[in-house]
Amino acid sequence: MLGADGAPTLPVGYDGPDWVQIGTWAIAPTEGKNVKEQHLVFAERAAVRAYRETGKWPDGSTLVKELRGASPTVMSTGFSAPTGELNGWFVMVKGRAAPTKVTSHWGDGWYGAQYDAKDRKRNLSPGWASCRGCHTPVQSTDWVFAAGYPVLKR
Repeated sequence: MLGADGAPTLPVGYDGPDWVQIGTWAIAPTEGKNVKEQHLVFAERAAVRAYRETGKWPDGSTLVKELRGASPTVMSTGFSAPTGELNGWFVMVKGRAAPTKVTSHWGDGWYGAQYDAKDRKRNLSPGWASCRGCHTPVQSTDWVFAAGYPVLKR
């Protein structure tokens, strides 16, 4: 779903029964440092099935990356970084064809946006160009870090 500004909106219920958590990333500020954030990534079940069959996300597929803090600690099981407070969301919506209305949030077949944890309607992203740099290494897997999502390989 796209908003009036052409940015993807944050879907309500992305953690519900029609969605699946496809993976989680532990983010550290630099190599060898403590985990500072965790990214929990969700996609619609139907889109995941289609990706497994074709290796491409169908038009309209929505991916939500929930950004959460992490609190590194030592536990009886070893070093851990439990998931913490919500920091915001990244949202991607697949749209292969260029939009009829030009929008900075579209590029390379995807719409992208980042939303504030304090105001889920406030888009913090200037557009897809701010997303593209991080996603360029995974251009061959439809701009998604598919290798980090084992559920896509089943």
